Amino acid sequence: MKSILEQINTLEVIHIDLDKYAIYVKQNEQVNQILHTLVKDMSVEEYIRSFSKDDLIDLIPAVIGTGLADGYKQGKGFVSESKQFYMQQCLELNNRIEYLENMVKSLGGHPNMQIVNENNLIH
Repeated sequence: MKSILEQINTLEVIHIDLDKYAIYVKQNEQVNQILHTLVKDMSVEEYIRSFSKDDLIDLIPAVIGTGLADGYKQGKGFVSESKQFYMQQCLELNNRIEYLENMVKSLGGHPNMQIVNENNLIH
């Protein structure tokens, strides 16, 4: 029998909302079984109503207050991101940097000017 952590790690992450700290997976029978194990303060039906988005469900609230959340913070993870997720994040960051560089140039700045945010070099 797989541990709850192993079961969660087998789920495919569909969407991550970094602003809301949400990790969405498709709602299915396996996810419902995991939620029955994790959710303590409300019914699984209430959880699904509160934390679903279309046919997706956010796992983060279910693991808050469990040992799994601590494991996640320590880098052991209860989900592992796909390479596609990281590539998408890099592409979005690169596009943002290009946008800022073009804005600096349009305002008369030098194309090799360094972009700084809160004393940290961005590019």
